[in-house]
Amino acid sequence: MIRVIKFINIVELFDKAVTDEPAGRQNSHSSYSPLAAIFVWIVWMAMFVAALGFVERYGSNVPSWDGWDMVPTLTGNQPVTTEWLWSQHNEHRVPLPRLILLGLHRLTGINFRTPMFFNVFITGALALAMILVAKRLRGGRISYTDAFFPLIFLNWGQAANLIWGWQVQFYASMALSGMVLLFIVLSGPRHRLRYTFLLGICLILLPLCGANGLVLMPPLVLWLGYSAILNIRTGEPKAKRNGLLAMGLAMSALLLTIFYLIGWETVPHQIFRFSIWSISTAAKTLTMGLGPGVFGLDIRLLPMAIWPIPCLAVFCFLLCSVVILLMAARSRPQERHRALGLLSFLAAMGCLALSLGSGRNGFETRYVTLNLPIWCCGYFIWSIYATPKWNISARMFLLAVTIVMVWPNTRFGINYGNDIRSHLAGFESDMAAGVPSYRLAFRYREYLHPHHDILNEYMPMLRQAGVGSFHFLRENPAFREVKVPLVPQSLKQVRWESGTAYMTGNEAQSYILFSLPKAEYVCGIRLKYTHWNESNTLPYVLVYWKDEDQKEFAKDRSGNYSATGDYGNWVRGTWGKTKESESTFTLWVCDTVKDIRIHPDVRPGVFKISELVLLVPQIDKINETKKSDRVSYRTPG
Repeated sequence: MIRVIKFINIVELFDKAVTDEPAGRQNSHSSYSPLAAIFVWIVWMAMFVAALGFVERYGSNVPSWDGWDMVPTLTGNQPVTTEWLWSQHNEHRVPLPRLILLGLHRLTGINFRTPMFFNVFITGALALAMILVAKRLRGGRISYTDAFFPLIFLNWGQAANLIWGWQVQFYASMALSGMVLLFIVLSGPRHRLRYTFLLGICLILLPLCGANGLVLMPPLVLWLGYSAILNIRTGEPKAKRNGLLAMGLAMSALLLTIFYLIGWETVPHQIFRFSIWSISTAAKTLTMGLGPGVFGLDIRLLPMAIWPIPCLAVFCFLLCSVVILLMAARSRPQERHRALGLLSFLAAMGCLALSLGSGRNGFETRYVTLNLPIWCCGYFIWSIYATPKWNISARMFLLAVTIVMVWPNTRFGINYGNDIRSHLAGFESDMAAGVPSYRLAFRYREYLHPHHDILNEYMPMLRQAGVGSFHFLRENPAFREVKVPLVPQSLKQVRWESGTAYMTGNEAQSYILFSLPKAEYVCGIRLKYTHWNESNTLPYVLVYWKDEDQKEFAKDRSGNYSATGDYGNWVRGTWGKTKESESTFTLWVCDTVKDIRIHPDVRPGVFKISELVLLVPQIDKINETKKSDRVSYRTPG
């Protein structure tokens, strides 16, 4: 208890340092409640330590999915250049997260758990800042309801991001948007110089965190420009200076947003369409900010059938918040500046939700983190502008929801963490046992990366750098190469001429089917091709295989290649490799194959196959390889 009290005293001193008012004036409005303060700080500390413990328990020193894209740079196989920092990662430009990741790994050595701990620290710091600002709004008094902040920021419902180091991208934009919210709350009638400067810097940094930061910009830049005009029109010397600074920062953020879009390319396999369903998906993503538990999500269960109910409750809460802000802007001129700032923040979060709703899954648990600030915005709106009765009722409602969600979110986090950790631990165990890399790539494709070429090239880099268990990585054995005659067995929405497919179908309906003379055990399939379409984008190539006793092609016997992450840039030459007219795609299958069906792209175009090769075991090792590969279908414990 003595340590807790000391910690509270330290925080109190920090709070006094960042506020403009002396401590006596802060506390003059209302009595200080030490029990409420102790309760809130204990909740914050408990949630913070629990989040660190979650990363310690379930985090792995094995990269997964997008995390692999940092491997060439971290291992020195690719130089850090301005071109690389600004190059696209899928639809994102992420120079700031890349620099953060590089800095963290330089400090601790290449350890893929380091960014996970970093994410917990910045989230905990943001929750702390929210508590201090809420305290200041009440004249220096902490309320029991302020425990809402650590409960929503640090719960285990964020498991998908907590144990994924690459998600520095999400945490960086979430932290910056949260800081923008705090500066708006602290702004009052007009911006003070330091708040104007800090808010403008946050806006400039947001687009550097990717598209999830970029889509927040329009409403916030518009409000900052409005704030600048208000200050300039007062005619006061300092106000004019602040206004010019705000206008300069707003214009800088706007120019950076425009610069982001220059040369930007759409990702071939991602199609964004706005429709009525986009609004439904946006509602799901906003509701997901309360954690996957709000929908009853579990890695073994589907979302509960009554998911529209929490979405409707969220819609009503946010709509009431908008009404309160409009009423305050109309009836309280001295608060119009801040009320419109909070309204612009809600609009920015709405833009983010609609962009996710136009091309994403609303039940995707990764987006929990991005939507956290909108709930904090709601908390502050009701704290500032609601009548005392509705003020405490709204805050109690938010606290009650987060408390009720603690166990469902924790259960989700435990299930998710166990699933990820067991498979990645199984990967490390198999690697230490000498399992060759092609079998590792095939067996753990859902947890490492679906594109085997990335694993083929990047795993040896980690071995050479001596990272974790990768020093055990074993080379692939020698394979026999069996060329498949380029004579299709059947075609769909494809015209075939001399090894060239002219696709006329959309949405991956076009395909080319090749049949082998007899079923054969295959370790991998290698495809060499050139491609062109009217959009001048790289293709989304999908390959299915099946044995002769299978009636239909199944999803679990398929693989794909598309220009995802940074690898697409590498192949195209932006990382120093020459741009080749011919592309190669290798897919590990570890199965008996009779038929191969190739979907060249998701849109019409020209696809010329120069080589289709089966990688099969050496004749004297066929039975041994079959036995070893069959083991790879077992689920690790």
